[in-house]
This record gives sequence, C-alpha cells and structure tokens, in this order.
Amino acid sequence: AANPSLGLVESCDTCLSYQCLDWTVGSKAMQQRERSFLQNSGLNVYFGVGSYSNDPTRAGQCYRLNVAGIDRDVIVQVVNQGAVTANGNFQIVLADGGFETSHACTAGAGANVPQFPGSAANWGDNFGFSGGWATSEDCDNLPEYPVCAINGSDSLIDMCKWSFAKGFRRRGVNAKAPVINSMCQVKCPEELYQATGLHRLDEPNSEYFCADPTLLPPKGSLQKGMDCAKPSYAWKNNVKGVVDPDYPIVIPCRRDGYTRVNEIPKNPPTFSPSVRPTVATRSPSVLKVWNSTAAAKEPAMNVFEQLTKTSRGLSILVVCGFVFLVILFVTFCEMWLRRTRRRELRERIEKRILINSTRGVATRKGEYLKSLASAADSINASGLSYSEYLEITNSLLQDDNL
Repeated sequence: AANPSLGLVESCDTCLSYQCLDWTVGSKAMQQRERSFLQNSGLNVYFGVGSYSNDPTRAGQCYRLNVAGIDRDVIVQVVNQGAVTANGNFQIVLADGGFETSHACTAGAGANVPQFPGSAANWGDNFGFSGGWATSEDCDNLPEYPVCAINGSDSLIDMCKWSFAKGFRRRGVNAKAPVINSMCQVKCPEELYQATGLHRLDEPNSEYFCADPTLLPPKGSLQKGMDCAKPSYAWKNNVKGVVDPDYPIVIPCRRDGYTRVNEIPKNPPTFSPSVRPTVATRSPSVLKVWNSTAAAKEPAMNVFEQLTKTSRGLSILVVCGFVFLVILFVTFCEMWLRRTRRRELRERIEKRILINSTRGVATRKGEYLKSLASAADSINASGLSYSEYLEITNSLLQDDNL
C-alpha cells in the first residue's frame, strides 16, 4: 500500500533487494561470526564487507587489514564496486557511513521504497561516502530500526556509536579516515562467505595471513559508507573469476534487512517504524545458493521455525503419553475391580455352602453349585460375566476342602 501524502510504499512484502544489515561491522550477527571464527582458528579479528575498486575480478575476494587506531585486524570481503576505493583504500559498510545522491536508505534520491523511515536530514552529512554524523552523540538522531523492522533487529543508533568507540571512524567534521597500515588478500573465512553468499575458489594458500608483505598495495585509508542498496556483486554478470557453484553471487536482503531474497518470509512484518522490537526471536540464516531451480524455490527453514516445529512435536508426544497413562490406569482399575468381585463371590459361595452343610441342606455341593451357576440374578448381582461365574463355581467343585 502507498502513503499518498509521502508517495512511499509502506508494504513490507516487496520484491526489491537491499543491503543486509547484519553485514554491518558491529552488528550482533557479525560479532557472533567473529566469536565462531576465533574458536575455530584462534584469530581474534573483526569482520566486515565493502568495496575495493571497480575491478570485477576482485568480487568476493577477502583482505586482511591492519588499521591505525583499531585494536584488532579486520578481515573484509569485497561485495560491491566503488571507484573511490582505488590505491589501497577500502570502503567498509558502517552504520551511517554516508551515502551519495542515489541510495535506498531514506525517501528521496529516486527511492520511494526506502529501507528506513524519515529523511536524509536524520543521517548527518550524507553527501559522499565519508559522510554520516561527526560525533557519537549525534548518532541519536538516526532512525533506530528499518521500516519493516523484525524482532531481533540491530539498533542503527547503537551500531553507529559502536563504530566510534572501536576506532572505525573519527570524531569531528571532515575527520580523516583511519590509515590502513597493511593490507593483503587472504582466504575468506567460512563464517563470512556464508553470510554474503559469495565464495571464490581461487583463494591464496596462505590461509588468513599475509604471504608476501612486499606485494601489499600502496597505503590507503579505511573509508566508510552505507547506501542500503543491493550491492554490485549481487548481479551474476558483474562477478568475474572462479567462484564456488554453491556460493556464486552475493545474496541481498528484503526490506527488513535480514531476510535473504531467496527466503520466503512466513509472517511478513507490517509498516511500523515507531515500534521498537523487544525480543530477539530471529537470527540471520546461514545461506547457501542452490544450483537447482526447484531447490531455490523451497522455503528456507530458519532457527525459530525449527524450534517451533520441535516444540510442536514434543507437545504431541506429551499428549500421547498422557493418554497412554490414562488408558493404563483405567485398565488396571478394571482388573483390580474384577479380581475383587471374583474374590467376594467365592467367599459368599463358600459361606453359603458351609451354612447349608451345617443345616443338612444340599448335602451334595456339586448340585448346589450348579444351581448357583444357573441363577441369573446372582450373576447380575456380582457384576461378572456368565463364563467368569462358571469358572468360579467349577473351581469350587474341585475343592475337596468344601
């Protein structure tokens, strides 16, 4: 649905593609990937994505950067093209990193389906990819969540402040970008290319370390940017080089910034930019691009759905177990009641035989018992079947003590 006064499309169920917010340095998903990489490799680094020149043969390549003022090295992957990132400069995606005149973050700039509410004025100096707010305090002016925010969304405000605290950006208007001390191509961590969807097979053999420092490009700077738009290497024709057939291109996101375009959202969010998500119920899926067209159409099962499915199965098992216990209890009670009735009937018959024997009546117990067995009123009174009644009387016939 469109808002006539703003000319904006408010629907979250669109076919448009956007930059994924969990690619942003400092996002909860990126921090989780970094912890996983630390556990698997022993290396404590930051992860990021961004642009490195317009050369399409760099698509999907990963680089390890040592940057002045940042306490760890940064491993970044090239997911976009950028003419301003030549000569050793790398443009990393940061919250409120700045955008040019064409972007998908806010209304205007030709975008009537922006990813975030509000206007460009809420983003500080947005002319150029070195823009954004100049101080950490100014980050409070940003819209906190996307238009189609889902539970678990990262706060744009918090990620902006995080980038100042960690040295990825400097305070002050026209502040210079951090200097890259060293930069070299390395193998892409699995945690990183699974998040983007692009993986090259012609990677260096040096794992995650610089094999030959003499091959480093000229020193540049770590520039910043955030245009919220689908990156260049999400188009297949833009990707050049030997790529993994399972991870051939970058997979962008839907308007919420987390659901990948090859996923089918089960419950599309509604247009509610003023609502703050409260409970983190969704984690960005680890994606894999399938070669088969049929497989690509199958809905991806996220973690929340798997847990829901498991809970439903457990509930069914609990109900079935309870029904089984009830049936078992009823059966036991019925057996106990029958045994009690049989015992009472036998005792009553024995008593009657003894009494009659004392009185000299029905001296032949067999005749008396047979007469009892044929008495319908005695059977009904005992609550037992005719066959059960006969079984008791026959056993008494064979009892020499009576």
